[in-house]
Amino acid sequence: MKKILDFISKKILFENLKRIFYSIPSKKGYADNKKFYVINFGFVHFGFFKLGGYIHLMEQFKDVQKFNNKIGIVSVNNISKTGIRYISEIAEIFGIPLIMRYEGNCYYFKENTITPLDNGSTFRIKNFKFYFFNQSSEFLFQILDSRIENPEFIIVDNFNAKIPDIELNSLSTVISSYLLSVDQSVLKLYKPENNRSYDYKLRDHFVLKFDMQILEKLKNGITKIDPRKLENLVKYI
Repeated sequence: MKKILDFISKKILFENLKRIFYSIPSKKGYADNKKFYVINFGFVHFGFFKLGGYIHLMEQFKDVQKFNNKIGIVSVNNISKTGIRYISEIAEIFGIPLIMRYEGNCYYFKENTITPLDNGSTFRIKNFKFYFFNQSSEFLFQILDSRIENPEFIIVDNFNAKIPDIELNSLSTVISSYLLSVDQSVLKLYKPENNRSYDYKLRDHFVLKFDMQILEKLKNGITKIDPRKLENLVKYI
């Protein structure tokens, strides 16, 4: 009986995948390589009937095809290894590099490869480098290492690291990188060109737009570093 139900579920999933994928509108006019987008797909709950979760995710993947340079973030619960593989395959079909948060860990999906994100992990999307860390005990090393790596984006799993806002804000400026800090329910964005953070609820669907030309100017030293941020970071170390 289980094999029959699995067969029916896979068939329904495949039919919906075809329907959604072939309904994607033309991407013409959105291929702007000077912009980068971080898309949060919210929490996807997989209950007894898991098909709804996959179909909901596919609909969201379809809606962001217009963005050329992008990465997605999704938080899931109650999912099997087979379900994780399904999400990886669906993300690959829709061409979306994806970070999945599950049971306190983060995984990176790209080209149907699933990579656990550990302290100091790096990866690239087009010309943009991402740097990941999740341990405050190695904060000094991470600052030095991330400075060498010179990423455009730093992602902090602050559910485990618990680094204060003022230090994250200072790190964003000193490294000249956009910094995304994620805890259990909130994503905080820090930009090197200003002195504040922006809070977003992870349960919501939202799109963050980044102007990479501004970041390039910062990395080339055209914009001055706020000395107060540098002082705050040194005090924390």
